[in-house]
Amino acid sequence: MNVFTVIGVLFVLFVIIRLLISIIPMFLPVQDLMAKYRSKFAIVTGGTDGIGLSIVKKLAKQGFSIYVIGLDTKKVMIDDLPSGSVIDNSDLSSAESGIRICKWIEECKPSFLVHAAGLCIPSKFDMIDEPNKYIDAYISSMVQITQTFLKYRKREGGIVFFSSQVALWSNPFASLYAATKAFTHQFARSIAIENPNIETLVISPGAVNGTSFFRHFPYYWYFYLIRLIGQDCETVSNLVFKSLGKVSSVDTGILTYVTRIMSGLVDSNIIDKLASIAAKPLQKYFN
Repeated sequence: MNVFTVIGVLFVLFVIIRLLISIIPMFLPVQDLMAKYRSKFAIVTGGTDGIGLSIVKKLAKQGFSIYVIGLDTKKVMIDDLPSGSVIDNSDLSSAESGIRICKWIEECKPSFLVHAAGLCIPSKFDMIDEPNKYIDAYISSMVQITQTFLKYRKREGGIVFFSSQVALWSNPFASLYAATKAFTHQFARSIAIENPNIETLVISPGAVNGTSFFRHFPYYWYFYLIRLIGQDCETVSNLVFKSLGKVSSVDTGILTYVTRIMSGLVDSNIIDKLASIAAKPLQKYFN
């Protein structure tokens, strides 16, 4: 057996192991989190659309009173939720919003927190209005809410963070979004180790149909392709109820699987060069 055969075998084993680790959570049973944590309060950011909305509906069926934060999409109404629930359509980047949310956490001491808020509107970085507002909405508020949650929930609780495939690869025209998701992933993994009594999970989906991801992107073959291999919100939200407490990190979707494996094998300079080539035709949409 020559060295190339050995390398080939090791590569195949590496890919198989990574895929197995990623797909095992899909076959785990759904958990009743209200019974598990013995508390009826939960909080979900980005809970009025997409994955967050799907999670809110599942929590409502389990009987949770939910503090839902998100844009006013009319897709969820207060009458759809158990008594004691709140729908807050305020801007996560505002200081007043953070104070109000943290006050509710202090009063109700929720046992479950989901960070599903996120918005990707493609643009060149130098053309983004108030980029600090984006940081406030998707990093600063997440940090503030998480810290307050942990202060009042020492055990029998859970936190779910949503990162993304974009945290693993160069993402021109989505620089801020990719940066917030990379921050989210590392922040979540560290929080999980610091707080062993709180079940913490970070999920990294690839393209998810039915979210805001595709609504703002130009008509280009690449986005048609990833839509074809994309998942739906229901599949991703189910992983929350299957994986929490079982694993600390879940990759999901073909796009994430491929990106995770490639980023572990290919030098970052080559990745950046490939991203540059792929993005070149898109320059005309953003100049």
